[in-house]
Amino acid sequence: GFEWGYWLGRYHDAPEEYTLDYKAPGKRERGKMSKDGREICLMDDLTRTATIIDRSSKSVLATVPYYDPHVIIPTRSRWVQLIRVDDRYYRADDVKSGRSMCRLGDPDKIVKWVAPVEQTDFVATGEGTSPDTAAAVINIWNVETGKKIRKYANPWMGSESLFLGANDLFAMSPEGRYVLGIRGPLRRRGPFGSRLGEAFVTDLATGRVLDRFVTSDRT
Repeated sequence: GFEWGYWLGRYHDAPEEYTLDYKAPGKRERGKMSKDGREICLMDDLTRTATIIDRSSKSVLATVPYYDPHVIIPTRSRWVQLIRVDDRYYRADDVKSGRSMCRLGDPDKIVKWVAPVEQTDFVATGEGTSPDTAAAVINIWNVETGKKIRKYANPWMGSESLFLGANDLFAMSPEGRYVLGIRGPLRRRGPFGSRLGEAFVTDLATGRVLDRFVTSDRT
């Protein structure tokens, strides 16, 4: 019924609908669209695959293994998979060709989290010197060239309650200067028992907090 479809995020009312050809209760599929809108990537948690589909011909262009902590993103011109290597850094691979493009992460540091800016060539990494310490620096990379284009001190360094790491807890503006991070969880709960955190919008160039507000893990 409607309620079950609502909670699963399935409405079945769009002119286009994509799913993998197998039957399973509670299929968990998510989609992303390329910058030009011609292709979609269908990521399925049960089969642990990501499939690139041409929206015009409906043909499958590529299928690759996909699972946490790997990340698949549309850049300006291609699909890129960020693959965790040895729990120390990420490797950027072209999804369609399988070609390794570059390494993301300083050789003397450990990448604690990765935060891509979809439909751009920017990827941010939070890096530290030990698995048990917070990320001391935030590096901004260009995945097409493999070059580090900016390096900033982590503006949230020293916060004991910081829980950056998941991609939905860190966001960056397209030019790579302004970031949003969430610190928490706060002691009080939100509606329906949701966890609350305090969000900060920060200018990485100056370290100045431009805005802050309370948000929910259901937002």
